[in-house]
Amino acid sequence: MAQKDLIPMSMRTKEEQKQIAIMGGKASGEARRKKATMLDVLEKTLDEKNAKGITYQELATLGLIKGAVNGNGKNYELIYNLMSEKHKKEENNEIVIVIPAKDIARSFVDINRMIDDREYREYYLEGGRGSTKSSYISEKIIELLENNPTMCCVVLRKVKDTLKDSVFTQLEWAIDTLSETYIGIKDSWKLTKSPLEITNTLTGQKIYFRGADD
Repeated sequence: MAQKDLIPMSMRTKEEQKQIAIMGGKASGEARRKKATMLDVLEKTLDEKNAKGITYQELATLGLIKGAVNGNGKNYELIYNLMSEKHKKEENNEIVIVIPAKDIARSFVDINRMIDDREYREYYLEGGRGSTKSSYISEKIIELLENNPTMCCVVLRKVKDTLKDSVFTQLEWAIDTLSETYIGIKDSWKLTKSPLEITNTLTGQKIYFRGADD
């Protein structure tokens, strides 16, 4: 470390303090991004299946239980803490809805993290037919609404008459798909075609559908 690096912040100029803060912010942001990327890869890998059709998450869980049964105290403690935390969240209704990693294509992993970190207010998703863009964003909308009970959504399309057979149907699919992982959320969503709306009957949240030609 150079002698100049040992100078206290109070003795530095405002410009030096500003530059140091910027450098620190960049380093902190990069560290968060690396951690988030590692978690995304880990989650995706755990959801993958081996040749016998068993997910790696299931294998890891079985290994954890086997270790506890064989007297591994740390394994038992980890299982106990995980189950205690699960029951605590269920009692407080603090279930966090997250899109399963298997439903997020590699091309959307980074943007999914950015949305979760609220890095930007607007996002432009590129991708043609088969890119899973529609699948991802429809599930993300339901995830965001489920985790933010005061949030609503407006879906816009150029032509009003195409809404029902496109984005409305896509969001209906997203609710069905997420309900496979989170049993029960489908029951809280009411879909109506006149007016064309999707309503969360528990919170009053709505998804509105509008055409630019309205």
